[in-house]
Amino acid sequence: MRLACVDTGWHAQIHGTVIGVATGCNFVLILGLYGGILKAVLKLPSAASRAKAFSTCSSHMTVVALFYGSAFTVYVGSPGSRAEGKDKLIALVYAFLTPFLNPIIYTLRNKEVKEAVKRVTEVAHYFCDLAPLMRLACVDTSWHAQVHVAVIGLINTCNLVLILGLYGGILRVVLKLPSAASRAKAFSTCSSHMTVVTLFFGSAFIVYIGPSEIQAEGKDKLIALVYAFLTPFLNPIIYTLRNKEVKEAVKRVA
Repeated sequence: MRLACVDTGWHAQIHGTVIGVATGCNFVLILGLYGGILKAVLKLPSAASRAKAFSTCSSHMTVVALFYGSAFTVYVGSPGSRAEGKDKLIALVYAFLTPFLNPIIYTLRNKEVKEAVKRVTEVAHYFCDLAPLMRLACVDTSWHAQVHVAVIGLINTCNLVLILGLYGGILRVVLKLPSAASRAKAFSTCSSHMTVVTLFFGSAFIVYIGPSEIQAEGKDKLIALVYAFLTPFLNPIIYTLRNKEVKEAVKRVA
């Protein structure tokens, strides 16, 4: 509304009132629910159970207070904070901080989740891939590893054959283009795409179907960076920076 060319004072008052009432009603409802939870907690038989429950509820209430406090400040607070740009900093609390804290409170206070996190930190990889997870197993997983290799190999091969078939069709169309300049431009773009496809499937085949020595020496982690980070980074660049309209837009932004 601050970008409007007309007086928006009345609209701002309506906006502040509606947001204030809606946020206030939600806050009161949540406090009522926590009041019911508090009554149930006080009825727990042991002091240890009550202390644990109070600890969890206090963490939740802290996040609730942060969320609604920052929202009230931004939407119902004084116009001076908005004029000074402080509302942008305060908005980060309810837009990013509280959504980040909420799942942490729910999960990291859970005993099973804590044990799982400890096990995950032992995975010798950048992410929880199946092969390094199976190496942590306490039983023989050779049969599972063979099935894993067969399934991954079949899926990758089918995808690669399908993509090659599609590029074969594109190649036929490109060869029918009337001018040499058009064919050269199309071949240039297709060759870039095929390079990325080769990098992706080549690295995936080496990691998942390659010799076990690669995994034993830890080289699979380095090769996995190619299909996990490099090719997703290159792909949009190839599609966008070869586009005339995108180039013009980048020049204008720069």
